[in-house]
Amino acid sequence: MEHVYIYISLLVIPLSVLVSYLVLNQWRFIRFSGSLKLAENQGHQLLLASEKNAREILDKAEVRASSEKESLKKKLTQEIQDRKKELEDVYTALSEREANIEPRFKYIDQRYEKLLDFERTLANNKQDVEKIRSKCEDLRTHIIEQLARKAEVSVEEARNDYLKLITDEAKHHEAKRAKEEEEEQLSQAERHAKKIMTEACQRFTGEPIIAKPPTFLSLEGSKLKGKIIGRNGRNIKAFQTFTGIALELNEQPGMVGIVTQDSFKKEVARQALLRLIREDQFNPNYIEKVIKEIEFRLRRQAIEDGKEAFKLLRMGQASQEIYDVSGRLKYRYSYNQNIYYHSIEMAWLAGALADELGEDAVDARRASFLHDIGKVLMDPGEGMGGHAVIGAEYAAKYGEKPHICHAVGAHHDEYKPETILDDIVKAADALSGGRPGARIEAVESYFEKIEQLHKIATSYPGVTQCYAMHAGRELRILVDSQEVGDEQTREIAKNIAAQIEKEVIYPGQIKVIVIRENRATGTAF
Repeated sequence: MEHVYIYISLLVIPLSVLVSYLVLNQWRFIRFSGSLKLAENQGHQLLLASEKNAREILDKAEVRASSEKESLKKKLTQEIQDRKKELEDVYTALSEREANIEPRFKYIDQRYEKLLDFERTLANNKQDVEKIRSKCEDLRTHIIEQLARKAEVSVEEARNDYLKLITDEAKHHEAKRAKEEEEEQLSQAERHAKKIMTEACQRFTGEPIIAKPPTFLSLEGSKLKGKIIGRNGRNIKAFQTFTGIALELNEQPGMVGIVTQDSFKKEVARQALLRLIREDQFNPNYIEKVIKEIEFRLRRQAIEDGKEAFKLLRMGQASQEIYDVSGRLKYRYSYNQNIYYHSIEMAWLAGALADELGEDAVDARRASFLHDIGKVLMDPGEGMGGHAVIGAEYAAKYGEKPHICHAVGAHHDEYKPETILDDIVKAADALSGGRPGARIEAVESYFEKIEQLHKIATSYPGVTQCYAMHAGRELRILVDSQEVGDEQTREIAKNIAAQIEKEVIYPGQIKVIVIRENRATGTAF
């Protein structure tokens, strides 16, 4: 507390000096004003008052310092007691822990002694085992020699025979195990593939079937047919020359037929003929004008349709030639399925499959959308060979990536499938073309196909019955077991499938199943 007194003293001294200074100034003022005595009295009073104030301040400071000293002393005493108690608690805990650890050390020492005893016993047992093993080996050698003498076979030959037996048994077991594992993997792969395809199909809702434009147009009245023919046939000749198609006016009464293999020219001719009939103007010059206008409009519309499809499928940009040929798919049909919408549907399915398999969905959509452009180019005068190869070559010519072109060419196995993208395109094509309602056959063509299948199947000797199942997608054939053996059954199935593939036009695939049944009859009396 001494420093408190020092601070108070230092505070009182300046205060006293200040008071003295004030008193002195006051005294000077009084002296100069003629009231020196009064000033002296006032100065003396001020000095006394200052001393009194200083003593009061000093007394208050001493009292406050004493109070703070007592408070600090109590606080320090309490802290010392608390720390002392904490140390006592720690010491007690350490003593208890030490008391608990001591028995554990004793237990560990006992376990260590037991382990040493066990090691010594184990070493002694090991020596005994080695002795017994040596005796067994001698006994085994003696028995083998005796058996070899009695069996008249050398030990080496017996060993080789035994190894061969074990090896053959191991190979048989391994082959059986490998077959079972392969079957299990195939089963798992099939289940996984079905799951992926199901999820891909569930993510896509197909568009309704687009009606195929009619090949025949109705004519109202015989005069209209005469206007189409024109004087000396000049109108019909001009129409056929400028469109590149043939018109049939005598096939059905009141009808005009458009005959051509070029679907785009057929659409140009159909729209031009409808416009000429609607406007009732038939002369070679106007016919040429109308045909050129419609052809130009459809060509431009084909490019716009191609661009729209690329935008819809989020496939980026392509060349004008690719836009044109992909847009012209809108005028092609396969079993009444519009190829343009089939390609869009197939692209969505391929993209979903690629997402499920972790592949590039954009490449899958692009290759799938372009897979049938060869059908447009296969019209007379535009290409040779299968449409897949022609489409792949055309895509490569106008800047498509090599793996895209290869997938286009491989969707009918005309190129050998090499990548997952190739298989995705094939699978999407089968899904889009094979889903219920995607491709509608006319009743006549359906019955004609069934009749062809029945005729091919029954042409083979030994076939007794034939049934077309699942709308002609499966052919079940029953053969006479007395005339046809097992090997012939396989041969018949293979030959019928090859003949169907060669002679019948059909979408998807047809499974051929040949059934040979043996029946044994016994009678009990």
